[in-house]
Amino acid sequence: MQSYDLEDSQSLVRFLQDAEIRLVRLEYLVELQKAERVFPRRQEAETETTRCGQTALVDASELARLEIDERTGHISTMINFPWPPRRVTVNLVSISHAWESMEHPDPWRFQLEAIVDAFRVRLCDGLVWVFFDYISLHQYKRSTAQDQLFQRALHDMHILYAHEAVEVHLLEDLTPESLKGSRKGAIPVYCEGKDTVKAVPIQDLKLNVTPYDVRGWCQAEMEWARLRASVKGASVPRPPQIFKKAISQLQFTHRSDLDAVVQLQEKVFEQKASSTERLLIQDLDAVKIKTLCAAMPFYRNLKEVVIPAASLKVRCSLAAAVVRSGACDIQMNCEHLRDEDAIAFAVALSKNDCGHLQRLSIKCNAISKRGTDALQQMAAQQCNAVHCHSEDTEW
Repeated sequence: MQSYDLEDSQSLVRFLQDAEIRLVRLEYLVELQKAERVFPRRQEAETETTRCGQTALVDASELARLEIDERTGHISTMINFPWPPRRVTVNLVSISHAWESMEHPDPWRFQLEAIVDAFRVRLCDGLVWVFFDYISLHQYKRSTAQDQLFQRALHDMHILYAHEAVEVHLLEDLTPESLKGSRKGAIPVYCEGKDTVKAVPIQDLKLNVTPYDVRGWCQAEMEWARLRASVKGASVPRPPQIFKKAISQLQFTHRSDLDAVVQLQEKVFEQKASSTERLLIQDLDAVKIKTLCAAMPFYRNLKEVVIPAASLKVRCSLAAAVVRSGACDIQMNCEHLRDEDAIAFAVALSKNDCGHLQRLSIKCNAISKRGTDALQQMAAQQCNAVHCHSEDTEW
């Protein structure tokens, strides 16, 4: 089966085409919300249109017409309506969400409203194409051909959450009880006994109130979304050994899915980490720094690492882990670096082969002469590889 790159936008488009995944136009979701309708299945959505006559789902020909800037990965397309024709940005969004019933993920339209509220403003100057599994993939009951496409998409589902060109939106909240009480009634769902879609009272559905943060597949999607070139705040990727321990405590509809999720996460993590060449690290607390340190050995092909001033209390453990990653250009603004951190960092560096380094830029005005002396001595030992400076002072 074909493999896909997690940074190349053309590769993402090719995956969407190969698996016949249909993204949904945000304009259609806006109209769905106004009409107080729930998400239809993919099978029914294929025949729906917007008020302007566009298909509800983006078709293959539109994917083929996308323009991708090879340098930046920016995605755009030409539109003819409203007049005049113009080129606009295409925002690709994947939704990670909980299914609130077995038959339908969003019986009370809470998730639909959250998506529209989050992205509607972008329609002012661009397009928003959304991946939402219930409407983007064929649902039960599927024909043989539809099931083959479904399995094809499922095999590489991580691409829609880990790809650099996709914005992942997490819907972590379930429908509030107050909203459930005001939206009673029936919604159209597939009924196996009748082999057709018909209206079923919401209270007759097999509801699932398991929180998002203890659902295995939801956490897998969140984990894939963390594998980006920018590591910030809560988005620190967990290496396979840490992820496996955490997810074993979560809930799966089918417990057999646990092994599949663990294996896929390991595959995705190693693929993404090993292909990452540039990494931005910022706004990490002590716990997140520890997690990132455990992940750094997987980043074997780093060329540039930037740790800006916004970083919280950069510690020597992270700094040393970054150096050991093999990156050849490391820029660290260690405004919160303490003398003891600088000394420990210097000791750690002196014990490592830094021959791969072309530039190590360290800004650390907050330390005293004691810390500065330690860094100066380290720089002298590694003079063939390390170039350090503190603002205007070079060592």
